Parts: sequence; structure tokens; C-alpha cells
Amino acid sequence: MRILKINPLCGIKNQMYSSEQYVDDKKEHLISNSFFDINSLFWSEFFSKKHVEEILSLADKRLKDDTSPKVKAVIENPKCFIRTYIEALEVFNKPVTQQNLFECLETLEIICHIYTKIHSTPFKLTITEGYIHEAFSSKDLLDRCLLPFCNPYLSFIEKSVIPKIIEYDPDILVFSGKPNIASFAIAKIIKEKKSKTFIIAAEHESDYYSFKKIKNLLATNTAFFSVYDCVILGDYSKTITKIEDALLKGDTNLFTYIPGIIYCVDNKKKIFITDDKQQSLFDDLQIPSTNDGVLNLKLFPLNHCYWNKCAFCGINSKYSQKENNWCLDFATTTISKLHENGVERMWLLDEAIPFDILLQLAKFILSKKINILWHVRTRIEPQFIDESIAKILWDSGLRHILFGFESASTRILHKMNKYKFDFDYIDIAEKTVKTFEKQGIQVHFSTIIGFPTETTAEIAETAEFLKYMQTQYSNFSYNVNTFYLDIGSKLFKHWSTMGINHLAFPCEPKFFLDNHLIWNSATSENNLYAIQEEQEKIMSSQYSWYPNGALLSKSEFFSFWEYSRYCLYSSKTQLLPCSYGIKKKHFSDFVSFSKIDNDNWLLYNLKNHHYVVGGSILNEISNAERNCISIDTVTDNYEGTYKQTVESLIQKLTRTGFFV
Repeated sequence: MRILKINPLCGIKNQMYSSEQYVDDKKEHLISNSFFDINSLFWSEFFSKKHVEEILSLADKRLKDDTSPKVKAVIENPKCFIRTYIEALEVFNKPVTQQNLFECLETLEIICHIYTKIHSTPFKLTITEGYIHEAFSSKDLLDRCLLPFCNPYLSFIEKSVIPKIIEYDPDILVFSGKPNIASFAIAKIIKEKKSKTFIIAAEHESDYYSFKKIKNLLATNTAFFSVYDCVILGDYSKTITKIEDALLKGDTNLFTYIPGIIYCVDNKKKIFITDDKQQSLFDDLQIPSTNDGVLNLKLFPLNHCYWNKCAFCGINSKYSQKENNWCLDFATTTISKLHENGVERMWLLDEAIPFDILLQLAKFILSKKINILWHVRTRIEPQFIDESIAKILWDSGLRHILFGFESASTRILHKMNKYKFDFDYIDIAEKTVKTFEKQGIQVHFSTIIGFPTETTAEIAETAEFLKYMQTQYSNFSYNVNTFYLDIGSKLFKHWSTMGINHLAFPCEPKFFLDNHLIWNSATSENNLYAIQEEQEKIMSSQYSWYPNGALLSKSEFFSFWEYSRYCLYSSKTQLLPCSYGIKKKHFSDFVSFSKIDNDNWLLYNLKNHHYVVGGSILNEISNAERNCISIDTVTDNYEGTYKQTVESLIQKLTRTGFFV
């Protein structure tokens, strides 16, 4: 049988995460190895030079009066912007620093921003999510997916996706990723054109979404199963093989014996769920065809987080087994195979590996003299403050470790059920960072704000601790997540005892496709908007170079940085050099100068996206540059405090990369 796998239409994070995906309009986007990479196709068409030039041409005609500094700067200097955007696309091909990555991503986001203004409003297009739309109700998605004014992806799907699927003529069509309006449209069209095509929604790797969390709701989701035939909850490849065997024999009764699926084949009248039995380990490790970059994998594919008690976490509900039996033989065999095949960097996706297992892995790597750099996720434990342990981990190649720190408030940690309180959590956390700092291992803390009943003072307590750590330890980093109530979490099961006074589904529960629910708390001092503002504020202390007015939020940028895995190449964030004091300064080729009104001008750096709005002084500086007059001589025209203002402005422009 012909099987075709399709990825979701979404943002471009996967282009940094997966070696199979890319943004390149020069490549021929064909179906390869039974995989149709429709997301790479979408973004490659969108970011083609011809299409971007068309967008800028329309912007020049339609957005002349737009007040956005970014739009004005691009319209003023489109040739320069084209150059920066072409360079930005190269970020997917080589490791870069945090600043370089931001510059490239912001450039691409500006194109989406302008396109939204010209073409796609009210649908906002972003590099983070693709087209932003509601995707929590299967009934709404089913009813709207083929309506042009409801589905911004529809024209692309009809022109570039459906013809290739029809030509390939698959018997089984497999969708990975969270279902959205694009996947519903493709499934519905294919069902109309080829009703016998068996359509599967497959579980995928994600910390934030899983079909398993809503499997009982899916058992009543008639709208979903009007176009999909099956949902796979377990081992992706083995389950598809078993489904294929049943279809070849023409006996759908055999589905009953396939573990971990939800299916509906009886003329869409009844939905069945099979037992989600323990799956065996993978028979064969899939070694990547290229050894460049960072390999993402789980060394313990059946194991959930060993703590498995945090109230907020729904990740462990993805796993069917109740006990954790850490199979070191499989993990060490995997590492050995990777080494033999030339893999040099690996990013472990395991939820949290226990201290003793982690130490045994490191000792195995050392004993076999395996040269590999790696990242791991785990929990804060007192054993990590031992300097001899940190040295073993460093010598084994560990370069980046993520701890789920969550909060600096003892009360909130208790509400989260984060640890046993048999040690001083905050003290051990700092000592761990200090110990790893001496070895050069990068330590990252993941945190959450907005937890039910959390006060502004408790959020400030976490913010102050993170800022302190960031200033004290050069190899320390962190990110801040806003709390979402996960349907797979223990908190959901006991929400009435957690300070939550209202909980609701955003649609009729039987059609619910999301994992996050609506809630509020009478004792909470913060709403979601305020929490998100606080999130950005806390993130700011480690991104001192971040320009004001960026389209890409700091939390969104971190997500891209994490997906890129570039921290396994460089431990330091390179800051822009300050060249103030050099007598001869010239504007960078990437600087765009435009007039806002009779009294104000805009100076925008199309490379790093810093900009300045000013009056006569800014105009005089720009005139001096255009007339080949030394910038330093501009200050000679002023005296006193006004001269200090001019010098301060020149210093700021120099510090933010306007001069070379």
C-alpha cells in the first residue's frame, strides 16, 4: 500500500529543529521517502525573492501612510531590505549567536507583518505559528475549513498540495502535528475526491500537545472522525504497519488488536478506543542521513519524568506505563551507534533523566571514549552540587543542562508539589549553577509565572532571583512560561482545591481538540495579559541587546533559540561591539533614513532592527554623513547640556550598530 506522511502547516520552528525541513525556493519540493513536506513548501514559496519583491512593491503603493517605523524603513530602502532578508534565510544553514538569530528572525517577521497588512487581515501571519486561528473545536474547523474567508491556507492547499497528493495516490494518508484548519481542509478534500483513502492523525513529539490527554473526548468527537479514520496514540511506525496489514487483509476487525489507537470505520457510526498497552522499544535506531547539526532523540523513549508529581504538568499523561524502568542497555547501545555513524552532537528529549542514570550515562561515554557533545533535561537534586560529578559530566561532553526550576517562591513550589522539601531548594539551585559554572557547563532554568493564587509579590520574588543569577553567573540562562491549565495535569483533576473558582472548555467538550482550558481564580492578582507583560519584563534582563519595538517577543525568540540547538556550538552571547571614540564613523549600509513629518525623522538599522526617532539633531547627523562630514564635528556646533544630548545620541547610535 502507498503511504504518504504530511507535516502540519505552522510556523518555521521545525525548519530549525528538523534536518528534513527547510526554507529554500531553489529546491524542488517533491514527495521523498513517502513524506510530503508541505510546511517547507509553503514557507519556501512565501519567502521566495519574487514573492517578497511583490510584497514590497505593494507596500510602497498601499502603506505610504503607515506609522510603523519598520514599514517606513523598508519602504524607504527596499533594496537594502531585500539584501538583509536573503542573508536572514541563511540562518537555517549555519550556527549563529543569539543576536544574529534574532536579526534574521525579526527580518522574516517584518515580511509577515507587511503581508498581513496588505493581504491576510484579519488573519495574522507569523513565523512563530503561521496563520493564527482558533483550532480548539473540531466542529468549527470542519465547518469552516473549505470557506475561503475562513481558511487563509486554502488557496495554497488547492494549488500546491492537493494536486501532488492526488498524483501520488496514497492508500494511507498520515498527518503529524496538532490538527488545524489546514489539515482539516486537506483531509476533507481528499475524502471528497478519494473516499477510500485511510486518513490517520498521528501522535507527535511535543511538550505541549498530545492526543492522549484528550483520548476520552476523542471517543465522542464525531466531527473529527467525519474526515479522519484513526488517531495513533503510541509507537508511530509500528502502529502504521499494523494498520496497513489490517487494510491489506480487508478486515478492519483486526484494528481491535492494535494497541493505542482510536478509530472509526463503521460508516462513521461508532468510535472505538483500543488498550494503550506498553510498547516495546524501537527495533532499529534511525540514524540520520547527514551527521551535520544536532540530533534530537530520546534515549529512554518509554519513560516519563521520574518525579511525576508536579501539579501543573501534563507531559506525563502522554505515557501509558505507570512505572519507570530505565533501560540503560538501550541508551548505551544507541549512543554507541550514533558515535559509530559520526554523530557529534545530540539533544536529549527525555522529560527528566534521574541523577543516577545520568551519571551512569556519562561514565559510559567516558569509558568508551565517545566524543560527543550533548544536552539533557532533569530536576534539581542536591547531588548536583558535587564538583567531581560536574567534572564527570563535562568530560563526557555535557555542555547544556536544563532544570525545571519553576519558581523562587516556597509557597508556590509547595502548591506545585515541586519537591519533597527535604533540602533548601533555592540554595541547592544556586550552588548547582555555581558548580557547573566552574566546569563551563551551561545551566538553564525553566520557570512558570501566573500559577493559581500566585501574587505579584511572589512573581517579583522569582524575577529578582533570576536577575540575580543572570548577573552572577555567565553560563546561566532562563526562560519564563505563562501558566496554562493543562487537561492532562493533576491540577485539572483537582482544580477546585487549587484556588481555581471557574474552569471551562472554550467549545463544546465533545469537539474539543486543544489541551488547555479556560480558568480564573478569585485570589489571583493577575490576569493573562498582565502575566504576559510581566513575562516579557522578566525576560528582558538577559537580553540587554534586544531592540525596542521588536515584532518578535522575547519569549518567542527564546523558543526559536531553543529549537535551533545553537547553544551546543557556543556558550556565550556575543554583544555588539561599542566603537565610540573612533574618529571616523560612517553609517552602516543597512541604515534607512526617512522623514516622519515636518519635525521628525526616523533612523532605522535594517540589520539589527534598532531605530531612533528624533528631530533636528538626527537630521543634522544624517546630513553630515551624506555630505562626508565627520560625525564628530557635529558636536562642535553645540554647547553645554545640548552638546551632551548630541554626544549621548551619537553614543547610542554607535552602541547599537549604526556606525561602522
